[in-house]
Amino acid sequence: MSEIQDEVTTKKLRIVDDNGRTRISLSTFGDGFPLIELYDDSNKKRASLGYDPTNTREVSLRIGTGTDDLGGINVRVDVGGRTSIDTGDQKSYIQIITSNGAPVITLTGHDGRSQVVLRVRDGQLPELMLLYKGEILWRMPEPLAEPSEGTTVQ
Repeated sequence: MSEIQDEVTTKKLRIVDDNGRTRISLSTFGDGFPLIELYDDSNKKRASLGYDPTNTREVSLRIGTGTDDLGGINVRVDVGGRTSIDTGDQKSYIQIITSNGAPVITLTGHDGRSQVVLRVRDGQLPELMLLYKGEILWRMPEPLAEPSEGTTVQ
């Protein structure tokens, strides 16, 4: 019978199946940030869970297609309470975020620019914008015009 150890110290732990294929990897990346990666039968990364204490100090769950960038779905939560869900590849994607309690849905094209933005704020009309190359083509509701001199706004 083998001896059971109370603790194992290593930089990376790789768990393999009966055929020697990596199925789970526990490691660190960057400056020691924790990372868990799950692999399929073809040794392609399908999901990862990591924590990055720099900048936003976010926890990130990525569920992907097996490519290096994963694609698929990326869920992030930072310490400020901002939640983000992205789906797609790294060029075009759908992003759903909450910032200060206000939900925003953004559709981004292959050029990396937002093309459709839907924003909802408490006590205000929902805002929908269509953009092209960073310029607003259409906006609903239209921004309110500044009142001309001598008029009153009720």
